[in-house]
Amino acid sequence: MIALLLAAETVLISHLPVGEAVAGEPLTITAEVANAHKLAVFALHFRHRGGSWKSAEFRKDEKGGWAAIIESKEVKPPALEYYLSAQEKGAPEIDRFASENAPHPVLVRVPRDDFEHSARLLRHDGHTSQAMAWGEMVDYGSHAGLTDRYFQSEVSYGYRILDFVQHIRIGMGLISGTVPPPNSFQAAWNGTGESRNAGLKYGFGELAFNLGDTLGGTGKLILGADKLGFCTGAAGVLRIGTDTGAHAELGLQIIQRYGYDASLRFAWDTVPRWPMGFAVHVTDMPKGSVLDAATPDNPLTDRGAPTGIRAIYDAGFRATDNLTLLAKAGYQARYSLGGGATFGGGLTVEW
Repeated sequence: MIALLLAAETVLISHLPVGEAVAGEPLTITAEVANAHKLAVFALHFRHRGGSWKSAEFRKDEKGGWAAIIESKEVKPPALEYYLSAQEKGAPEIDRFASENAPHPVLVRVPRDDFEHSARLLRHDGHTSQAMAWGEMVDYGSHAGLTDRYFQSEVSYGYRILDFVQHIRIGMGLISGTVPPPNSFQAAWNGTGESRNAGLKYGFGELAFNLGDTLGGTGKLILGADKLGFCTGAAGVLRIGTDTGAHAELGLQIIQRYGYDASLRFAWDTVPRWPMGFAVHVTDMPKGSVLDAATPDNPLTDRGAPTGIRAIYDAGFRATDNLTLLAKAGYQARYSLGGGATFGGGLTVEW
């Protein structure tokens, strides 16, 4: 009789395991409990596969059963894992279904209509916003004793839409430097002419599009001002490959009174936490005004410096899931003339 009474007072937990869930929708885990009055704690423990554990307490539902809810923001592909634990009053907490070392898996599927969007969001670790700041020093060396060098910096904010429109971005930047006069690049230079100021302050707006899962394009409108007044520019990039994986970028940028830049860049992300790329640029930037003849009403420019070729290696280090440090190094020259180095760096913050 005493044994029967003890058995009647034992806490019994019955749970039907969940096999799959829908991404972005709350997931309810249910159980039936006998002699629940003896429970001190009854909890659900869950995590994204490979992540840290979180907990939710079971409570009575309207049907008299017990339920714990995983919030919709926690239900992300590709999978969740969970286990149940309970503690009777005056007793230690024990596992009641699965365990921390052997959790039960739940496949998180994506609704068909949202599959492409969710896949792109997953590639960006769920981040939709990105703030970026960078700067670089570009040195073409010294020509006839005159410096051929400029500095460029830029800050921007982008928001990822991840549909046909991949992202929108706005930003501003500045360029400051000096360019030798065109005749200083000639062997018979007579020593006349002055270096030109290559300063420019600008803002820009950018739209990127997904033309397919491995094909995209970016358009950019540039509005700026130099000492001669207002100037405009435009840029475009064609991407072949996924934006977060190995891909190639073919780009062209033209800025009024400032020159052009045509580029080919290869990017890859084969080393964990170390995205990197290599680019070649053909450019006559920066041009400069003809100092003794140009005015805001008559913004003359000469043919500028000879076209140069730049080879640039860039790399990032993902210090955390939200912060990436950027570095850039390279070399450039005006054809067969002497050249110089590029050094730059920056950071991106995502959330």
